[in-house]
Amino acid sequence: MELITGFIDLVLHLDVHLQALVANYGEWVYLILFAIIFCETGLVVTPFLPGDSLLFVAGALAGAGGMDVHTLFAVLALASFSGDNTNYWLGRFVGPRLFNRASSRLLNPAHLERTQRFYEKHGWRDRGGFDYPAETRDGTLSVPCRRYEKPVARGRQGA
Repeated sequence: MELITGFIDLVLHLDVHLQALVANYGEWVYLILFAIIFCETGLVVTPFLPGDSLLFVAGALAGAGGMDVHTLFAVLALASFSGDNTNYWLGRFVGPRLFNRASSRLLNPAHLERTQRFYEKHGWRDRGGFDYPAETRDGTLSVPCRRYEKPVARGRQGA
């Protein structure tokens, strides 16, 4: 049980443990960071991972000379971009299958159609606040890839 709680503490508070990881694992820390950022942005069920705080700590560590800033940027940009794309394609292929029962209260096709009409009327950019499932939403609503990729490449600043 202690092993499990230690692992959970490490994953949820990786920003606190990052310096020790760099000292112990060296170059492998880039793979660890890639996996965490990819999962945080690419899997709908992992928004609890320490993405933003981890980015700040990793940047500070790179600025202090503990990590190579160029490698860190390349790894994190690739993880974020590929995670967003994975989330989009999961929504694109799995999303419509979840909205196939008219009797469902939560995943009702009428809700999906109403959401699509809203974004067609007001534009496809994010609406601020809680936009975590934006990639899955865009994939489920079959937003064309070109319309989706531009804001992702610019940091989701709007369509």
